[in-house]
Amino acid sequence: MYHNLEEIKDKIDSAINSFLTNEKDLFEIDSNERTISQNFSTYLKPIFSEWDVDCDYNRDMKNTKKLEIKGEIKSIYTDISIHHRESQENYIVIEIKKSPPHSISNKKVKANLKRLQKMTSDDKYHYKYGLFALFYVKEKSGKNPILIYYQNGKEV
Repeated sequence: MYHNLEEIKDKIDSAINSFLTNEKDLFEIDSNERTISQNFSTYLKPIFSEWDVDCDYNRDMKNTKKLEIKGEIKSIYTDISIHHRESQENYIVIEIKKSPPHSISNKKVKANLKRLQKMTSDDKYHYKYGLFALFYVKEKSGKNPILIYYQNGKEV
């Protein structure tokens, strides 16, 4: 079952609010990005119960996911994929970063944004939606994350 963008945003906002409230120590102590992704995925699973929610996912059926990046074919993995495993049904791809030192102008952040553009427009993977989430850590840990959504390769 697919939802429109506003429904997706509402569902993800709900998951983020619960996540930030219940797991605030992860942000205060500046936990690893993978720890944040894995814990966030546990808040997404009940909301998207009809889908598989996987962290660090790199499979395209039985093969490794690959994208052309700057003229080179590179293996990739997504921080969080909401999809059906062993199928071409890719629903939402999520890339996560934390600050500091990351900001929207950071090189790694720009690479994540470009990957979301490709993952939501590429004929092979064509995720229905992409989400970039920049979570604040340490002294800024109470701040709401920056969220940037993608659909059909464009920011929406």
